[in-house]
Amino acid sequence: MKNFNRFLFLFSVLLNATFLFSQQTWVEMMADPTVNFYDVRQSFNQYWAGKDSSEKGKGWKPFKRWEWFTEQRVYPSGDRSIMNIAMGQYFDQVKNSPESPNGNWAFLGPTNVPTNGGGAGRCNFVRFDPNNNNTVYTGSPGGGLWKSTNSGSSWTNWNTDNLPVIGCSDLAIDPTNTNVMYLATGDGDASDTYSIGVLKSTDGGINWNTTGLNWTVNQGRVIRRLIVNPSNTNILIAATSNGIYRTTNGGTAWTQVQTGSFYDAEFKPGDPNTVYATTDQFYKSTDGGATWTQITAGVPAANLVNRLAIGVTPANANYVYILASLQSNSGFQGMYRSTNSGTNFTTQSTSPNIMGWDNGGDSGGQGWYDLSIAISPTNANEVFTGGVNVWRSTDGGVNWVLNAHWYGGFSKPYVHADIHDLIFVPGSGTTVWVGSDGGIFRTTNNGTSYTDLSNGLQIGQMYRLGTSATNANLNLTGWQDNGTNRLSSGAWARVIGGDGMECIIDHSNANTMYGELYYGNIRKSTNGGASFATIVNSGGAGVHGNGNWVTPYVMHPSNAQTLLVGKSGLYRTIDGGTNWTTLGAIAGSGNVCAIAYAPSNPNIIYVARTNTIHVSTNGGTSFTNITTGLPNLNITYIAVSNTDPNKVYVTYSGYTAASKVYMSTNGGTSWTNYSTGLPNLPVNCIVYENNSSDGVYVGTDVGVYYRNSGLGSWTSFSNNLPNVIVDELEIQYSSQKVRAATFGRGLWESDLYSPPQQPVANFSANPTSVCAGGTVQFTDLSTNAPTSWSWTFPGGTPGTSTQQNPLITYNTPGTYNATLVATNIYGSSTETKNAYITVNPIPVATATPNSQTFCSGGTTNIALTSNVGGTTFAWTVTQSGVSGASNGSGSTISQTLTATGGTNGTATYTITPTANGCAGTPITVVVTVKPNPVATATPPDDSICSGETVNINLSSNVGGTSFAWTVTQTNVTGASNGNGSVISQTLNTVMQSSGTAVYTATPTANACVGSPITITVVVSPIPIVSVIPPSHEMCEKDTVQLVASGASAYTWLPGTGLSNTSGDTVFAFPTTSITYTVNGTSIEGCVGSATVVITVYPLPLMPTITQSGNVLTCNPAYASYQWYLNSILIPGATSQSYTITQSGNYMVEVTDTNGCHNSSDVFDAILDASNVKENAVFSNLKIYPNPNNGEFTFSGFLNLPGEYKLEIKNTLGQVIYSDLLQQQNGNINETVHLKNVGSGVYMLMIKANNQSAVYRIVVH
Repeated sequence: MKNFNRFLFLFSVLLNATFLFSQQTWVEMMADPTVNFYDVRQSFNQYWAGKDSSEKGKGWKPFKRWEWFTEQRVYPSGDRSIMNIAMGQYFDQVKNSPESPNGNWAFLGPTNVPTNGGGAGRCNFVRFDPNNNNTVYTGSPGGGLWKSTNSGSSWTNWNTDNLPVIGCSDLAIDPTNTNVMYLATGDGDASDTYSIGVLKSTDGGINWNTTGLNWTVNQGRVIRRLIVNPSNTNILIAATSNGIYRTTNGGTAWTQVQTGSFYDAEFKPGDPNTVYATTDQFYKSTDGGATWTQITAGVPAANLVNRLAIGVTPANANYVYILASLQSNSGFQGMYRSTNSGTNFTTQSTSPNIMGWDNGGDSGGQGWYDLSIAISPTNANEVFTGGVNVWRSTDGGVNWVLNAHWYGGFSKPYVHADIHDLIFVPGSGTTVWVGSDGGIFRTTNNGTSYTDLSNGLQIGQMYRLGTSATNANLNLTGWQDNGTNRLSSGAWARVIGGDGMECIIDHSNANTMYGELYYGNIRKSTNGGASFATIVNSGGAGVHGNGNWVTPYVMHPSNAQTLLVGKSGLYRTIDGGTNWTTLGAIAGSGNVCAIAYAPSNPNIIYVARTNTIHVSTNGGTSFTNITTGLPNLNITYIAVSNTDPNKVYVTYSGYTAASKVYMSTNGGTSWTNYSTGLPNLPVNCIVYENNSSDGVYVGTDVGVYYRNSGLGSWTSFSNNLPNVIVDELEIQYSSQKVRAATFGRGLWESDLYSPPQQPVANFSANPTSVCAGGTVQFTDLSTNAPTSWSWTFPGGTPGTSTQQNPLITYNTPGTYNATLVATNIYGSSTETKNAYITVNPIPVATATPNSQTFCSGGTTNIALTSNVGGTTFAWTVTQSGVSGASNGSGSTISQTLTATGGTNGTATYTITPTANGCAGTPITVVVTVKPNPVATATPPDDSICSGETVNINLSSNVGGTSFAWTVTQTNVTGASNGNGSVISQTLNTVMQSSGTAVYTATPTANACVGSPITITVVVSPIPIVSVIPPSHEMCEKDTVQLVASGASAYTWLPGTGLSNTSGDTVFAFPTTSITYTVNGTSIEGCVGSATVVITVYPLPLMPTITQSGNVLTCNPAYASYQWYLNSILIPGATSQSYTITQSGNYMVEVTDTNGCHNSSDVFDAILDASNVKENAVFSNLKIYPNPNNGEFTFSGFLNLPGEYKLEIKNTLGQVIYSDLLQQQNGNINETVHLKNVGSGVYMLMIKANNQSAVYRIVVH
């Protein structure tokens, strides 16, 4: 059925690159396969009239790809429906044809991304295994499904090469059973392939089966999003170009629940009853997708947008983001957000242009083709978007920063252009995966750097190839989107950027090679591809004008400096491209589409224009139309025999049955239809095998075919080749290989055709020695391409097989034969290998004993035996609460085990017997290890004072532990041996020095004795404290020094009347009699005490002084007196009364019979003025008024000339006023103003010539 798969795949690619862009008429017409090709092209040309076709992203370049692909297949009618009609005819042919054994194709690459900025090819999506983020899937529009089990370090094609459609647009995996997965076929972004619906696998993608959503490719539909309900995995929703489809029974049946062309769908995180979907508008379902409502609040109008993408996040399930692409130019239309589960939306931003090519300052984009969004699962405000580049917002889409750039511009990391998918790793807020036109990229730091993870993806879309005649390991290939890439000795490198087309390697010097961009922009390298220079331009005139999308050019078969290029005419260079001349005129319309030299006579050149073919026999000077006898179809390729210049082959595209290849043996004078055996598929290329019996190979839209002069018809030559378009074939003669450039699966090669023969049976087995119940993989090694196999396996299950490489189970020990009969259409062959498979018995292990229990520190002693001689034993061990156990091997397990906790631990040994390479069923032996108790004393040691009781609590890590102790005492009495959980004993020192009691305590639990511990108790004596003086008598307000001794630290009580309460010396000044206690603490912390009795006598009452005249009297009477003037003792003034001789500050101190003293207040005594005689220096001095309020006048006569000084003092002797007196003729009259003075008595003093007079002033 492989040919049937090819049939279905063919139709899937016929409308390659149908784009759903904007609402331009030509885009809508492209999407409708009933519209005539030429009407679509006319609409396109009208739209682009007067516009700049070099402006990227508006659909011009993708249309030209589609135009080139489609025109040759529907010429001349333009009727695209014939592409669909042909499918039935093709199926009728292949389903009844035997599968051909011809061809043994092998992949040449690239497996890894070409260096120098190359890309792997387009990836439509990235999906993670719901239970393992390291398992990742990606899908290509023409290269199938790929799987990685190591986070993208390597990739494996996941069983899609032989599907009817190998392109895919999404994958949904059942989170409850990851073996169940659903594949959305076709290409949702660009319709490179159309969909045949949803396929389902129940074995993790090994096999795929159709579901109820089972389309035919001629319906022209695509699926753009496929999601599975996480709560009910039988419910799936598909967003398609034909509406929303829903299944409730795991894909058995689907219902169209909403019409429209849908691009995206998402479940609300945590609530799968709420579902969102988009066309150019937003839809919401609240019943799990059964019914839908359009939401318009805050959503941009349909005439403003051409596509919407949805973003949701578990970080805030109520958030819904919409990324909108602008209808007019596919640039950024806006970012919108709902915070209420899609009920309404708010505009977050409309700039910068995050869909463009630079850092947001340009206009336009290609949102119709690549539009993606991802929201962080840990931060609902962090948003990534993809168009041409990757952008990031950290504030919910309000502000944007360029995150990655398509060539690494603007100091940003490189990520290949055209982002088709963005997805966060589930649960990660920093790791994002990107699917682009160049493959898979990943950042683990929110875009600070990116890693290309495309190595292993074999999805290159090749237009053409050139293979070296002199170096079998050198090839040059032209790719869509990913440049011209060189394969040299297994290493791939991009040597030219852009879209790569035809390639040629100089047949005489492999360092000279030619590459091409679309429309015939040809570049040349003379250093093996290290650098290229343009030798032919496009967009100009003549040879520098525009040729076809893939412009043909060829090299002279013997003179490598001569090349021909076909554009509007045929042009030649004879100097390797430095100069070009125009060759003879070629009739017909359209550009030159194919050129071929006759290798045996290079003067004969064949050239085709669209539907006509011409020949020159004079090296291109003139051409003759030789089309007569050929169909009016689009010519794709020309091949000429290397020995006969008149034997020429021409191939045709299109879907006209039996009009695929024509041959002429007379240089085109007449033609023979050479199509017998070819399916009704476009034939894209042909290559003639030199020096063969006219062997020719053709590449079609599904595979390769071969024919020679001895075959009456074409035969399939596609064994092991995926279902893929073959665009060009070349033969590398030194290696005898034919090579194929495929559009979606890279570069392949096969051995050249060899005549068919009956098989020669042969096989191998791995292993040939197996254990009972084991499996053996048999591999067919038969030659000559058998097409069927018949195996016989005595002792095996199954006993027979018709698979090519069966897997057989052997259950019974013994030695067995194996036989293979290999058959093809040419005969059969038998191979029997006698005594080939040896089946060994399975050993059974016995352990003696089968369990053990001992205390910690014990040693296992387990003997291992088996029922099969020569058995070896290996064990693994799982230990819980045990240390010392380890994996090992041998016939005895002897290991010392230690319990690590306070409860029983176990070491569980799992013992596997092995004999003759056969492992028996493991047995287990459990060893129980009882812990030895570990005693703990609380406190671990102690210090007490003599006469105190020690209290030591004993505990263990093991429950039920008992304790016994012994004791050794030094200079201590009261300690004794004992048992229990508390040591409580009163200890005393023998003398006034410290002693010790050392206890040794031993724990015992479950018959396991722990290590003894020791507890040392230090017993210290009580200090003997004394105070000097031991007692004291004192007067009130006196102070006495108290000094303690006999200890290291002291505390005095009570604190009343003490200078401090600690220290050996304190000063006491109690106001009443008191007894002080001093507690002395030794260095060991033991306390002794002493007391001090203080007797306090009260002070006598403070005496008062009265003045009568100049006599001062002390009251009351005391035992003794002492008078002071201005704080100076007055000698002999010891009576109760004292007569003053001068004014001043007087005080009297009295002593009572207890010897206690007291003093009077200072008394300001004024010598009676009437008793003071005026000095000779002044006379008639008057002060008035006196008393006064601080303002007064004094006047008089100053008897002597000179300076007179006036001072006024208060009773404390402080000067409060001073001045120099101004006299006039000896007279003085001064007014004094005393400010801010209180009421009281003040002294006025006049000084002159060392004489003075004092007067009393009274201020009220």
